[in-house]
Amino acid sequence: MEIPLKVMLAFIFPITATLIYIFVSRPRNSYFVSAFLFVYAFLVLGISQGVILGPVNESFFFPFMFSAGDLYANLLRFSLALTGSVIILYNSKKKDLLFHIVSVWAISSAIILTLAENLLTFYLFWEMVTISAAGIIFLRRNSRAYRNGIIFLLTHLVGGLLLLMGIVKHYKEAGSLLLQEPEAGMIFFLVAVGIKTAFVPLHFWLIQGYPSAHWRGTVLLSALSTKVGVYAVARLLEPSLMVAYMGGIMAIFGIIMALLQKKMRPLLSYHIISQVGYMVAGVGLGLSLSVDGGLLHLLNHMLYKALLLMSAGAVIYTCGTEKLSKLGGLLKKAPLISVSALVGSLAISGIPPFNGFISKTMLKYGTEDERLLSIMLLAAGVGTVMSFSKFMFFGFIRQRSSDEEQLEFKPLPGSMKFSMTILSGIVILLGIFPQVLMSLTPYGSSTFVYSFSSAGSSLLTGLVGLIIFFIIRPLIDPSARLLIHRYLDFSTEKVNNFLDSIYFRGREAVLDKSAPGISTSFWIILFVAGLFFAFLLASLLF
Repeated sequence: MEIPLKVMLAFIFPITATLIYIFVSRPRNSYFVSAFLFVYAFLVLGISQGVILGPVNESFFFPFMFSAGDLYANLLRFSLALTGSVIILYNSKKKDLLFHIVSVWAISSAIILTLAENLLTFYLFWEMVTISAAGIIFLRRNSRAYRNGIIFLLTHLVGGLLLLMGIVKHYKEAGSLLLQEPEAGMIFFLVAVGIKTAFVPLHFWLIQGYPSAHWRGTVLLSALSTKVGVYAVARLLEPSLMVAYMGGIMAIFGIIMALLQKKMRPLLSYHIISQVGYMVAGVGLGLSLSVDGGLLHLLNHMLYKALLLMSAGAVIYTCGTEKLSKLGGLLKKAPLISVSALVGSLAISGIPPFNGFISKTMLKYGTEDERLLSIMLLAAGVGTVMSFSKFMFFGFIRQRSSDEEQLEFKPLPGSMKFSMTILSGIVILLGIFPQVLMSLTPYGSSTFVYSFSSAGSSLLTGLVGLIIFFIIRPLIDPSARLLIHRYLDFSTEKVNNFLDSIYFRGREAVLDKSAPGISTSFWIILFVAGLFFAFLLASLLF
C-alpha cells in the first residue's frame, strides 16, 4: 500500500513528537520536534502543486480519506509547518510537558485537516483543532483561563455541530461526502465557518480566549483557528460579495478596537480579526488574484503575527508586564526585542520590502474593481499603521519619566532570541523573494508587485497613518482616562456579564474551577441544536 508522502509524514509527526517529548530530556526534545516540522515545511514547498506521491488506499482509510493534492491547502500547510517549527523552538524552555504535547497535536490537527478529501474527515480534524486550541487556554490553569477557555470551547463546539448539520443536509442532497462547495445547508456552513474565522459579531471567543492563555500559548493560538476558518472559506463557501464585505467589516472593526487597547496581547488579538478580514475579503471575492492574495496573506500574517506575539511574550518575560502605560524605553534596553517588534510592525503595515507588502499589494489589485471594498481595505491599512505606531511608541520608543516605576529586566533565553531572529529574517526574505511561494498559490498569480506606484502607495499609506497617530495620540494614550476609555470599560463589562449569563450559572461558577457551573440556558441551546440535528439525521436515514 502506497500513501502520499505528505499524508504519511503529517500523521507520523504528532506520534513521533509525542514520544520525543516523553522520552527525550528538555529542551533537546523541542529542538528535535522543531527540526522535524521545519523539514516537513520545506518538503511541502518542494513538492510541485497538486502532485500526489502515490495513490491512497481508500479502504484502509475508510471512512476517513486523505489526499495531498488540494490546491487551496498548500499555502496553509506550508505556513503551519514553518511557523509551528519556530514557535515550538521559541517555547522550548517551558517546563509543562502537557503544554508541549497539546501544542504538537494542535499544529498537527490543522495540517491533517488540510489533507482531508471528504467532509467527514474535515469535520473530525476541525473539532480536533478546537479541542487542542481550548486545551492550550486551559493549561494557563487560572480562573480567567478557565472561564474564557469554556467560552472558547463551547462556542466552537456549537459551530462544529452546525457544520455537521450542514454536512448532513449536503449529503442528503448530493449523495456524496467529497469535500466540495455544499449543495444544501449553506446557512449552517456559513455560520460554522463564521465562528471559526471570527466574523463580526461572532468574534468574541477570540478576544476572550487568546489573551487568557499563557503568553507562549497565545503565540501558537494565533496560527490556528482563524487560519483554518479562512481555508474553509476558500474550500467550502462559494464566492460571495456578502462574505467579501464581511472581510472589509472585520478589517475596519479590528483596527478601531485595537487602537483603544491598553495591553499588547489584546491589541494584537484585535489585529488578528482585522488581518483575517483582508484574507476573507480576497477569498470571498473569488477572483484569481484576490484569492491568491488572500491566501498568501494568510501565510504572511501567520509569520509576522507570530513574530509580534513572540516580541510581546519576550516583553512579558523580561519586564513582567504587557501594559503599554508601564512600558517604554525598551529600544535601548532590549534592542533585539524592539527590532523584532519593528520588523513585525512594518510587515503587518504593508511596508516594502517586508512580506506583508506583497500580499497586501496583490489584494489591492485583486479588489480594485469592487470600489467600496478596496476603500475599506485602504482605510484599514491606514489604521494598521496608526495602531502599530501606538504599539511601538508606547511599548518601545517613548522615554520613561524619572518618577515612573523602574522596570526590572530578566535575561532572555537563547532559544527565544534565535526564534525571533530567524522569523524576522524569514519575514524579510519572503518580502524580497516572494516568487519562492509561486508554486503554492492556487492560481499562480504573478507576485511581481514591486513598482514605483505600488511602493509609493504603500509608503504614502504609512506616512498618513503615522501623521494621524501623532495627531490623535492623546486620545489613544494607554494611560489616559478619557470618556471613550470609560465607555470601552463599561461596554467590556456588559459583554462579559452577558457572556457569563449565557455560559455560566452565576459569577461564582466562573471563579470556582472545581465546579463547571455551565448555565442551564446553554445546555438548552445545545439540546435544541442536537434535537434538530437528530431530525436531520433521521430524515436522511429513513
